[in-house]
Amino acid sequence: MRALRRLEARRPGFFELRDLRLNRPTPNYLLHESAHAIAFRELFGRPRDVRVALTNESALLGIELGEAYAMTAEYLASAAISGPLHRFLFSVNSYRLRTPGKQAIGELAADLGLARTALAILLAFLNNLFFRERLTQSSVDRLLSLSDQILGECAPALARPQERAATGRRTRVPATPNPARVRRALSELMQMDSDFRTDTTRLFLNMFGRNRNVKRILSADPLALVAGDANARRSIAALIRILVDDAAPARGRRPHAVR
Repeated sequence: MRALRRLEARRPGFFELRDLRLNRPTPNYLLHESAHAIAFRELFGRPRDVRVALTNESALLGIELGEAYAMTAEYLASAAISGPLHRFLFSVNSYRLRTPGKQAIGELAADLGLARTALAILLAFLNNLFFRERLTQSSVDRLLSLSDQILGECAPALARPQERAATGRRTRVPATPNPARVRRALSELMQMDSDFRTDTTRLFLNMFGRNRNVKRILSADPLALVAGDANARRSIAALIRILVDDAAPARGRRPHAVR
């Protein structure tokens, strides 16, 4: 934050956050966009031609998973915020001007543990990006079942009975989460402007030769797509591991390209 350092150096100890309310530094979106880069590497590898990779008809699931992952990273980061200064720094390093659903994420972590919380948020965002406007209880049940399948198959160590919750404290995770409470918390996180989501999705997909009718293009059931794609499940598990363990993919391991 070079601008803030220069401001402080000019009059040490004088300026306060209130002085920056209408003079905000230019936002830095590195958190969200770096998460996109990590997801792309895991989902698509290192193709010689990125445009060709993203134009491929089979790339839709990977594209939307990348967006869901970037949003999940931002939302988990927001849950770690403590105090007004931290909140301000988050707001100028994120697309989120406010800290979204911190309490909701805490409730999810208490019910699910951190790994399942991250997975549930990612899959709920994926569902939303495929224009599922309402998160039904049936969808939540499927989402939780799919989360357990992914962890069981690909990352059993992350499904341990005790996990560090988003608050930083170790908490005992209930054997059976409360589905209604999980649905309520996820629904709170999914509150997005549907027109903005449609317009940004259309613009991105149109760049790669797709039809303007993005709701038709994204009419498939995303949870069923993931359930039927072993490569996608392995990639999702690897990405969740990065979020909750802060561990980069093992050196020399080939990425799992989504087909």
